[in-house]
Amino acid sequence: LSPEELNTLSYERYHYPCPVVQKRLHSVYIKAVSGYSNKTVCKLCDAHSNSLSQWISLYKTQGISGLCKMPDAHNQSSLEAHSTGIKESFAQQPPRSIEEARLRIQTLTGIDRSKTRVSAFMKRHGFRF
Repeated sequence: LSPEELNTLSYERYHYPCPVVQKRLHSVYIKAVSGYSNKTVCKLCDAHSNSLSQWISLYKTQGISGLCKMPDAHNQSSLEAHSTGIKESFAQQPPRSIEEARLRIQTLTGIDRSKTRVSAFMKRHGFRF
């Protein structure tokens, strides 16, 4: 790795806002500067060997930006696909409670979510009670 890349990895492994990405960056940095085996780096960084191999491969193909990408498909709510319609409906007639919001979302989308998940969705989109 070039000195610029090492400096960037060194800085971002502590300052990147997401702890998952910090762990990836730290693991790749340790592997690059130490010369340790993958097994040793995995022990030091508390990572699985398959994960470390994947992160190294990702770094080789996409660089630091590849390590910083989060897998959206796994963590994204299925309500996000319907967010425009839900937001329009809530803007026209705001729900008075989480339960009302939950029932309206179920009617609009056919997706049944718990009150906690509906509350999280509403907070992400700037709705308040």
